[in-house]
Amino acid sequence: MKRVLLFTSIIGLTSQLYAQSGNEIVIDDLTSTGNCDLSFANLIEPVGSVKQTECIHSGAIGGSADVSITKQQEGAASIGYYYAVVSGTTYKSFELSTGNGGIFPFSLTYDGIDGNTDPNNPTLTGPVLGDFTNKTLRIVASIEAATSVTLTGKIWDGSGNVSTTQIVLTLQPSTLSQNYDFPAWTGTANLADVRAFQLSYTTAQGSHDLSIDKISVINLNPLPVSLMNFTASNIGSDVELKWNTASEINTKCFDVESSYDAKTFTPIGKVAAKGNSTEMSTYLFSYEEKSQGDVYYRLKMTDNDGTFTHSKIVKINSILRAEDIEIFPTVFGQKVNCTLNSHSDQKAVIELFNVNGLLCKRITTNLNKGSNFIAIEGLQELACGTYYLQIKGEENMIITRKKIIKN
Repeated sequence: MKRVLLFTSIIGLTSQLYAQSGNEIVIDDLTSTGNCDLSFANLIEPVGSVKQTECIHSGAIGGSADVSITKQQEGAASIGYYYAVVSGTTYKSFELSTGNGGIFPFSLTYDGIDGNTDPNNPTLTGPVLGDFTNKTLRIVASIEAATSVTLTGKIWDGSGNVSTTQIVLTLQPSTLSQNYDFPAWTGTANLADVRAFQLSYTTAQGSHDLSIDKISVINLNPLPVSLMNFTASNIGSDVELKWNTASEINTKCFDVESSYDAKTFTPIGKVAAKGNSTEMSTYLFSYEEKSQGDVYYRLKMTDNDGTFTHSKIVKINSILRAEDIEIFPTVFGQKVNCTLNSHSDQKAVIELFNVNGLLCKRITTNLNKGSNFIAIEGLQELACGTYYLQIKGEENMIITRKKIIKN
């Protein structure tokens, strides 16, 4: 048996989880060193003892991993070590060995550097670790056990919803490192909003070895389209979605989907793809979004054989719309009135121009959420004729421009 080692370089997993490249998000590549040591000396700690630590590790996504180990059974000279460096030797793996006996289930939780080591209540307020949509869990590991071991992956989204995936391995005599691919996630977590990840290990076998070299989530059937970026912008009363692809192979189309909660998406349009291209291609899609507040968009990218994947989710805040503004009277003497229905507290700029484009009046006002009434007064000195009243909202964007007459 090898020494009882568990290298917690997996621990730093969270810092790089969103350093994803296309079809893979690396949770821990074990390229950096840490120094975490959790050990159980036989017959000293009672059965049921739990030890936990937050191990800072630059190779982990989020910069750290929370390690938790439980002593469930006494064993002959069973000792568990969890560390990256032992006696000056750097171990580029995450290793656990239970000697001649004793059961020590463990979990590794990645939720950022937060001081919280409770594996059952990870921190969910940190940054998104990545978009796990269409991706499955993979570990590169060597496992040696006479009976069976159970490995479980678990993710939480920002709302606390959970999804899991699990594999059960029986009679593992080999210590050769290999890929272990998990089945699809099951549960209610929003896979595009993963805030915490956990890998846990249990066994009924007292004597076993585990050495993990890498943890990641990977698309086993990647779509042959390379999406460079995807953005959303307010353009007048429309939302403009723009994306670029670096290359395409047998790509059929892009379905544009929207959501008001970042969970349930509805198709709102379809854009045909170039199909096959080795050069950058640019796509535009405009959509009149009539609702106010936060709106989320994503792309469903479909191949000719029906294979599809989703892009990242982009959010835009629907601001003032032309239909939410009323200007009266259209023939004025001393003043013009405006009513504006705003979805939030924000600034607005009201400007009055003559037919030559000369600015005659400007008012900057703070709008409250809901209905607002604004009177533009002191206009009696203006010459009779045609004028244009313009209202600009957030980011200096023109919302509406209306012709009015001074009599």
